[in-house]
Amino acid sequence: MFDNIKDLYNLRKQAAELQNQLGSEKFTETSGNVTLTLNGNQELLEVKITDGSDIKNLETDFKNAYNKAQNKLKSALASKFQGML
Repeated sequence: MFDNIKDLYNLRKQAAELQNQLGSEKFTETSGNVTLTLNGNQELLEVKITDGSDIKNLETDFKNAYNKAQNKLKSALASKFQGML
């Protein structure tokens, strides 16, 4: 039983280390006239919009850039997590 508790403690410790590592990484993606940057904690750090965009296109570009950045972050997380196992 104590081995299971120790394993759980070690897993939580590794997860915290992974979160700290990813928190310092940045994931930037562009769609149309919008460029977004997220960190590994899924916080939106930066939004850049180029001139000449109408609102409808900006809404779509923002959503697409955000989803692409999220997917890049998820891939990085999965890759790092596999390395822990």
